Amino acid sequence: MASLCATAMAMTDPSLYRAQLPIISAESQPSSDELKMALAQVLSKLTNVQNIDSDPAWTDSLNHAKDWMLSYQYIPANNGNPLTLEVDFDPGPISQLLKNKGHAIPNSGPPRRLLVWLAIENGEQQQLLGSGSTYTKTINTQAKQKSITTEWPLLDLTDLKALSFNQAWKGDWPSIDAASKRYTQDGILLVHLSKGDGDQALWTSEWTLKMGQQSVDWAFSGNDATAALQGGIAQLPTMMAQGSKSGVAAVAQAPLPVSQVEVVVYGIGDLSAMDGLKNSLQQLAPVQDIEVVEVSPDEVILNINAAGGRAALQQAIADNVMSLVKTEASDSSIKSDALTYQWAL
Repeated sequence: MASLCATAMAMTDPSLYRAQLPIISAESQPSSDELKMALAQVLSKLTNVQNIDSDPAWTDSLNHAKDWMLSYQYIPANNGNPLTLEVDFDPGPISQLLKNKGHAIPNSGPPRRLLVWLAIENGEQQQLLGSGSTYTKTINTQAKQKSITTEWPLLDLTDLKALSFNQAWKGDWPSIDAASKRYTQDGILLVHLSKGDGDQALWTSEWTLKMGQQSVDWAFSGNDATAALQGGIAQLPTMMAQGSKSGVAAVAQAPLPVSQVEVVVYGIGDLSAMDGLKNSLQQLAPVQDIEVVEVSPDEVILNINAAGGRAALQQAIADNVMSLVKTEASDSSIKSDALTYQWAL
């Protein structure tokens, strides 16, 4: 069944298996009745059979709506449009159902071919990786299971002249597009793989899929590089469906595990600076909540619950908080995996 589902995903247009329902209010998740209505909409679209939701011949099929759902999202009401529930269903079991009932299975051509640029940053290692690395083999294996073809750049002098590690890491798309023109591909997959500081730090894979003028971003963190890559690429079929929506550039973020990070800041001299520090940190996307553990003339110690843990929080601070400068701990009692900064204001 897994093989069938993967093949169907690659060989069909994902939008054919997508339903959109106008709804009054959004719940934490769609109700059973809403999912049955969504699946009935998809089946009617694929078979041209009307009133499937009230046809006893399809009742058992509609009862599988929750089992066959891949993903859902609520689209906010705007410009006179109603609040909408959008549901994507798994093409595999639906295609088998259509076959069993004597209906044709929609087909939109061969699997997509993606050119993959993989940039890794791990301590002193900063480089683009080609097809021979362990990390790229993990991506190839997972993509093949989903019937997605991956192509890798040669990383010869022509490639390295056109695209440097820094350009790939910063997401310099004009340079990435220019370097990709020599390869045959239906889309470009840019992957950032990084590991935070410390033995217990998480690995994080950040992904951008670009097809034509549309792009979609997501991320996944794991205890090791393999887990981070496998978790990220597991979402690729869904992201391909999101990115293929006409006129919409979808942005999705995989849920990241929340863990507590100790943060030590030197140079907080008064309450005004303390308020400024907390305000700066609370604006960061990974931050869930902040606990002030200790305040002294020399240092402030905080416990921060952060989605994605230490690596995600450290990156967010580096990107957004110019008043915090990374430094070394001056107190031997500070935990070795604590993030330590100097307040620069």
